[in-house]
Amino acid sequence: MGPTKRRQKNSGRGTNPKKARFQQIVQPSEPTEDDFPKPSVSRDIVNNIHFYTSSSGRRGQKTTHREVSPNPGEKIFASVLDDGTGNLSSLPDSVCATTNPEVQDVMSGLPFNEGEGLAPEATHDLGRKQKSRSRPDLRAANQVRSWLPFREDFLDEIIGRESEDSVVCSCLVEQHVHDHPLHRIEVWTGKTFRRSTLRDFGLIVQLGHSGGKKCTNPSSKTRRIILADVTGVQAVEVRFCECLDETSDFTREWAQLLRRGWFPATTLRPSTAFTFRLLDTFQELNFQGKTNLFDFWKTIERLTDNSGGHKNIERYKQLAHVVAPTIRLERLERHRESSWWSAQPVHTLGRTSRKVGRLLHHRHGIWIYTLFLMIDANFRARCKDRNFDPFELAPGWSYYVEESSYELHLKNTIDQKEDNTCSAEHNAITKAHLRKEGYVASGISAVLCACHAFVRRNGAGDLQLGERYANMDFLLVSTLAGSLFLILLISYDIACQWYRNFFKRMAEFPPETRLDQSKIKEIRFTIPKKHYRVHGPNHSRFSLNLLPRVGRTYGEGIESHWSHMNPLALSTREMSLGMRHEVYNDHWGAWNWQKTISFEESLLHALEDAHTLKLQQRKTYDQYTSTFDVKVIREWEEMIKAWEEDHDRPDPYEEPQAAVSYATAKKTLNEEEAIEAREGKLPRHEVTPGVFLQLGLELEDRQRALRARLASGMRTISELAEQQEKRNVLSRRVETWQVMQDVHMPMVAPLRVSSDETPSSSSSSSLAKPTVVRPENVALWLPSALPPYMRLLDSLDDLRKKERRLRIAQLADALSDIRRVHRILAAIIDYSKLNVAGSGQRATT
Repeated sequence: MGPTKRRQKNSGRGTNPKKARFQQIVQPSEPTEDDFPKPSVSRDIVNNIHFYTSSSGRRGQKTTHREVSPNPGEKIFASVLDDGTGNLSSLPDSVCATTNPEVQDVMSGLPFNEGEGLAPEATHDLGRKQKSRSRPDLRAANQVRSWLPFREDFLDEIIGRESEDSVVCSCLVEQHVHDHPLHRIEVWTGKTFRRSTLRDFGLIVQLGHSGGKKCTNPSSKTRRIILADVTGVQAVEVRFCECLDETSDFTREWAQLLRRGWFPATTLRPSTAFTFRLLDTFQELNFQGKTNLFDFWKTIERLTDNSGGHKNIERYKQLAHVVAPTIRLERLERHRESSWWSAQPVHTLGRTSRKVGRLLHHRHGIWIYTLFLMIDANFRARCKDRNFDPFELAPGWSYYVEESSYELHLKNTIDQKEDNTCSAEHNAITKAHLRKEGYVASGISAVLCACHAFVRRNGAGDLQLGERYANMDFLLVSTLAGSLFLILLISYDIACQWYRNFFKRMAEFPPETRLDQSKIKEIRFTIPKKHYRVHGPNHSRFSLNLLPRVGRTYGEGIESHWSHMNPLALSTREMSLGMRHEVYNDHWGAWNWQKTISFEESLLHALEDAHTLKLQQRKTYDQYTSTFDVKVIREWEEMIKAWEEDHDRPDPYEEPQAAVSYATAKKTLNEEEAIEAREGKLPRHEVTPGVFLQLGLELEDRQRALRARLASGMRTISELAEQQEKRNVLSRRVETWQVMQDVHMPMVAPLRVSSDETPSSSSSSSLAKPTVVRPENVALWLPSALPPYMRLLDSLDDLRKKERRLRIAQLADALSDIRRVHRILAAIIDYSKLNVAGSGQRATT
C-alpha cells in the first residue's frame, strides 16, 4: 500500500519573517501612561489611530485623543481635543510610523489595505474642507492590482500545500479513529493520487461513548452508514453500543447517532445520516443566500467527486425529510423546550398578559408605551395546489397562525361586505378578491413591529382569496392575544377604508380574543409614508408625517422585509402548505435574530443621528419661525391643535385648491343649462352651447398633442401608420364638431371656406393641385379666435362669456399643475442629493 496524504490545514509552517519583525518592532513601543497627559478624575481619554498615505506615497499612522465623560451617553457626542494650536494631538515620535525608520522599512514591503486609503495628514485638520475620496471602483481595482506582485508566491504556497508530508497507512487509522473519522484521504497508486475513505483502511467508529472511552459491550456486527458532511458524502463503518443505561435499557441506535453529532434519516435501523455541521451550513446559506436544498445537495455531490468518473451517492430525498424536523428542533432548542412532540405551543393565550399588565398600568397615560404595528400582504409568495398533504409539525407554535381556527374564521366571514371608499389603486384593493387558478394560496399577509420590523408571533397567514379584511383582522387579533397595551397604532396601506368597520367586525370573533376597547386608551390608524402619496385629498389624519406622538415611524419596514423574503417564493410555491409554513417560520426567526444582534450598532447610530438632527431641525425651525409674525404663528398653532382634537374640523395641512378649476366650471355650466332647459329656454341644437364649447376646447388639446408628437419625429412604418390613424380619428371628430358649429355659430362657415383655400402663386393655378389642410392644423374658429368685428356680435355674447369662463378655469388648472411639478422636481432633487451615490448612478442624475 502506497503512502497517503491528508486534506488538512498546514499547522507546522514557519511564520512570515516580515510579520514577525513588524510585531517585534511595534509591540515594545506601545504607549504607556507616561506618554499622555494625566486626565482629570471626571474625564476619560479615548485614542483613535488613523492610517494615511501622503501624496508622495509615504505611509504612516497618526493617533488622536478624545477627552470624554465617563457617562456612556455623553461619550457618543464627545469632540476631538486639540493641543491648543488648532492641530490634533498625536502619539510620541517613538511609536509613530512617520518618524520610526524601522517601522517604515517593514511597512514599505506590505501591500495597501483598506485603512491606508485615507486622506493625507494635512486633511485631518477639522477646520478645513476635506478632499473628496477617490471613486470606489478605482479603490477596488487598486486592491486587486496590489496583489499582482505576489501571484507567483501564492501559487507556490498552494502547490506546496498539496505536497505535505505523507503518512503511512498503518498510522492513518490510529490518528483519525476518535476525532476525525470523516477526513478525506488520497492514496498513491504509483502514478496518481486516488481518492479513498478511512473505511477502506479498516476504520470502525464505535458509537455510544464519548471522549474515547472504550465500550464494554459492543455489538458483534458492524453496519455501513452513508454519512453526508460539508466535505462530501462517504461510507462509514460503525459499531453500535449494547451497554445498558441508567434505566437498564439499551440506548437506541438513532440516539447513539445523535450523540455523535449525526442526524439519522430514520428511527428504524438507520443507514443514512447527516452531520449537524452540514445541516447548520445549509440553514445559514438558506437564510442569507436563499439557496434551495436541491442546489445545496448538488454542491455536496460535486465536493465529493467532481471528476464525473464515479456515480454519486444519491441521498437528496433523505435530506429533504430530515430538514423539516431539524428546523423545528432548532427552534425548540432556542425556546428551551424539553421535548419535541409533547411540547406545548409557545403562543398560549394569556400566558404573559398578567405580567405585562402589572408593568404598564401603573404608568397609565404615558404615550411611549404605544404598540406600533404594520400590516401588509405579499402576492408573490404564492403556493401551488399540488394535492400534497398539508401536515405541519408545529401548527401555530411560531409566526404562522394555527390553520384550523384561521380557516374556520374565513369560512364564517365569506359573505362579509367590503366597501371601497378610497381612490387609490393599491394591490390590496385591486386584488382583494383575486384567486389564481391552480394555486392554494395567492400570497402571504403578516403583522410586524413598526419600530424595528420584527415579525410578530402568530402574525402571519396565507391568503386564499386575495387580501380580504377577514384575513387581516384575524392576524391582528391573533398576534395581540394575551397582550396588554395602552395605545395601539396600526400602519396599513389601505387603513383609510379598512378601519371604518373595524370594531363592528370584531363582534364576529370569540369573546376571549376580541379587543377590549375599555382597556385600551387609544387606537390609531395610519398609512405608510411611501403609500400615503398616492391617496387622494382629506387623508392628513392618516399621515405619519403629521400625527403627533409617532416619532420618525415610517411604516415601510415591512416592504424591506418582503424584499428579503421574496427569493423564497420560487421554491416555497412548490411545497406543501405545512412545509412552506416551516420554511417561512425558520426564516422569520433568523430575520428577528439578526435584528436583535444588530441593536447595539443600529440603536447607537440612531441615537447619534437623532441628536445631530435635533440640533439641525431646531435651528432651521427657529430661523423659519423668525420670519413670521407672532400672531400668525399663534393662529396656526391653534388651528393645528383644534384639528388634532377633532379631525372633522378644517384640515390645516390640506393643500388649498384653486377657487376655479376646469372641472368645477364644466359642472357649473351644465347646471345652468339644465336650469334653462327647465325654464323652457331650449338650445338651437341638441348639444347645448356649453357642451359645444367644451368639445371644441378638447379638440384644441388633441390638435396640440398630435402636433407635439409629430414634432418629435417618426421613422418606422408602424409609427407612421399609428400617426395616420390618429389623424383619421381627429379629422372625423372635427367634421362632426363643425356640423354643430354651423348651428351655434353660422357666421363661421365663410371663414372656414376662405381658410381652406390656398391662393395661386402663378398664372397656371388651375393646373396646380389644391393644398390639403391636415386635421391638426384646421382652424376651429372658437369665439375668441374670430376677427374683432365678428367677435363682438350680440348673437355670440353668451358663447363668448362661457368660453371665457372655461379658458380661465383651464389657466388655473395649468398654473396649479406647474406649481405641483416644480415641487415634485425639487423633492426628487433633494432625495437624489441625500440618497443617490456611486459611480453608476451619478451619470443618470
